[in-house]
Amino acid sequence: MSGSESKAPGSAGGYLLVSAFVGHANAQDDAVERAKLVEIFAFANLGAQPCANALDDASWNADVLKLMFGLKPPLTDAEITLKKKEVLEYRSRLGEAQWCELYAVKMHEGHLIFTATTNH
Repeated sequence: MSGSESKAPGSAGGYLLVSAFVGHANAQDDAVERAKLVEIFAFANLGAQPCANALDDASWNADVLKLMFGLKPPLTDAEITLKKKEVLEYRSRLGEAQWCELYAVKMHEGHLIFTATTNH
């Protein structure tokens, strides 16, 4: 995974994600990246308590939250609500144990994106 990071002009330390997954920017890539971030955030929101023991590193969830709150433009309630419905469907199909494993994968992905885009 390659990533780049730049401070958004006038944003109080917010990060503008550019090509976190592919190394070049275009509108389609930005939409794919944004959809991935919405999915990761939906998992973080729904799985933080029931799946806390599934994480190898408890800081992953915090990294995902820092990433989401620094995203410019911010994720919308509509984006998050729609994705949360899909994520809940995964949960009912997979069962709690497998869903928590998937949650851990999503939190690790979010941690990697945070690390790549913030150089932390």
